[in-house]
Amino acid sequence: RQELVWQQALPFQLCDWAMVTVIVALLTRRERWSEVSYFWGIGGTLHAILTPNLPVGYPSVRFLSFFVGHCGIVVGVIYLLVARHFRPSLGSIWRTLAWSELYLVVTLAVDRLTNVNYGFLLHKPEAASILDYLSRTHWLYLVELNALALVFFAFLYAPFAVARLFSGQVSNDV
Repeated sequence: RQELVWQQALPFQLCDWAMVTVIVALLTRRERWSEVSYFWGIGGTLHAILTPNLPVGYPSVRFLSFFVGHCGIVVGVIYLLVARHFRPSLGSIWRTLAWSELYLVVTLAVDRLTNVNYGFLLHKPEAASILDYLSRTHWLYLVELNALALVFFAFLYAPFAVARLFSGQVSNDV
């Protein structure tokens, strides 16, 4: 049995921030919140669901809350796409990357202060994941994390870019 201490209960996982953006996007209907929700919610949260880094298993409350919360983020993003007709633009990638850099700086500071590995910014997770393929050198690992985020964002934007291309729409938002 593993105890949870306050340092490990702070809302500094990227999925915590994604949950906030989804809730705000759903409540305010603002496109800027929806775009961050989309890229973080699908690019990050879906990865967390597929490769969870959990020290506990079913039927633990932490296990259940992890999956309910993370799946809730993905469902919220799908709702934004389907019911609210949100469509990211090319500029969405760059704005989300800027928000991601803010997350990185703030969370790195929290990680250093608490000695907790929020966002896997100090080191790779225990569970197998795509991050296993990144460098062991810390500064290079952080650069590769940023590059990986950009690749995921571009991949997530691609279907919308193709749809715009075939529909004749051109995004004015760069």
